[in-house]
Parts: sequence; C-alpha cells; structure tokens
Amino acid sequence: EVIPCSNLIENVDIDIQDKDIKNKLEKIFINVSLNKGDILIFNRRLIHRGGKNLSNKRRNSLINQPVLLT
Repeated sequence: EVIPCSNLIENVDIDIQDKDIKNKLEKIFINVSLNKGDILIFNRRLIHRGGKNLSNKRRNSLINQPVLLT
C-alpha cells in the first residue's frame, strides 16, 4: 500500500510521526496489486506499508536498499 505522491511532501518522514497526521493519511492509502515476477520501485520517501495479505497464499518479497558509502 502506498500514498501516491507522498514523496513530494516536505518533511513527510517527520510529519508522519504525528498521530493526527498519521490518522488523516490512513484513508488515502491505495493497494498496489502485483503479479508474480512484478517489481515495484519507489523513492524511499514515499509513504508505504506492506498491507494485509487477504489471500490464502504465501506472500514473499525481496527488499533491496542500496547504501552509498563516501
């Protein structure tokens, strides 16, 4: 589940910690449906969550986060 364009909200990573803001955002999450073999790539600032698995099938994921060392 994601909130489209939430990566454009300045200080979203701080604001989401506020309970009132978090509750207001709850209703605008959308489900992202993927098929086997699909990939979802997004900016780390995009508000996202795993969401509930409503199927009776197992859900696997691979999370890859590159880290730039300087």
